[in-house]
Amino acid sequence: MPDDIDAYHAAVAMVLKLRRAELDMTIKAVADATGLKYQAVQSYLSGERPMVLGNFLVIARALQIDPSQVMEDAEARILKSRDTST
Repeated sequence: MPDDIDAYHAAVAMVLKLRRAELDMTIKAVADATGLKYQAVQSYLSGERPMVLGNFLVIARALQIDPSQVMEDAEARILKSRDTST
C-alpha cells in the first residue's frame, strides 16, 4: 500500500471521477443514487475531501464498479506516477 495517504485519496477520487465520466453521470445523479448531498459527492470526486468507507462503497455501487477494482486502479495510478517521476 502506498505510503502517501493523500496520494491514495486523490487516486481513488480520480478513478471514481473517470468512471462517472464513462457512465456519463452527473454529480447530481450520483448524489441522488447514493442519498449523499451534492456538495459532498462533488468534494469527494474532486479529491478535496477524503471519503469514509461507507460513502466510498455507496458511490462505487452507484457508479457500478467493484470497490476492489477502484482500489487496484488507484494503486496502479500511484505506482505509475512514481515510476514516471524517477
